[in-house]
Amino acid sequence: MNKGAQIRDDIILKTLEEELLGPCAYGEALDVKPVTSISKERFNQSFVTLSNNQEILKVYPTQRYGIGVIYPVDSQLDVEEINTQSTDEHEEKGEVKIDTPAFLKNTCDADQDFDISLTNSRAPSAIGLSFLLNPIEIENLTFKIQGAFYQDFKASKDLEGKVFEEAWWYRKPFEINLSVALSELCYSFKIPLTALCSELPDDNLKHFFIEGVVRKYEGNLLFTVSLVNRGICTTFIGRNRSSLFQSKLTICSGIVNLAT
Repeated sequence: MNKGAQIRDDIILKTLEEELLGPCAYGEALDVKPVTSISKERFNQSFVTLSNNQEILKVYPTQRYGIGVIYPVDSQLDVEEINTQSTDEHEEKGEVKIDTPAFLKNTCDADQDFDISLTNSRAPSAIGLSFLLNPIEIENLTFKIQGAFYQDFKASKDLEGKVFEEAWWYRKPFEINLSVALSELCYSFKIPLTALCSELPDDNLKHFFIEGVVRKYEGNLLFTVSLVNRGICTTFIGRNRSSLFQSKLTICSGIVNLAT
């Protein structure tokens, strides 16, 4: 590999991924607790978690990253509303009520077989892909789901006898593999992750579904499959807790692997 290509792959692309998708884990190790006291000399430093070297954010995750995020359904919030929230509201209440724009309400009708209508909005609630397979050669599909949720905690500092608190966030990554027999996937399917795994690595995944449709095409089967976040949030901080970041869906057939 020439020097220019190596710089592109090892520095430029890596930096872009860290800035846009995440995570960007750099800094001093910090022992995260529900309320973590930090000296004023260290408060403005960058940190990672002491236990597993994971990223710590000092801003809301949805304000830090905008790519590869699967938001809860019905969790739209205008940027103008976010910017007008005061620091006092963040520190004292921790939650900001939000309303759903009228044009996004009632987007999931009960009679719709495969509704991921929020995918093309500003806050997508699904990622997915389409593929062809030969049902004679393949009996099972394995869905590999990777990503991370962010959990908030209080970072406090003592400044001249006064205690100040800020909401910081630490990253909680996971990876799960869920297998489904091809015979169980009918024309239209909607499978909660709870039906495929009795012990999910994060409670937020209880609101996630594998959804899709199957069509016949020239002797093969044409699949469209999505990972959908069906959680509903009414607060801005709730949206940050239940959005899936750095999301990746890989579908394994035993012959070939397909990834979003």
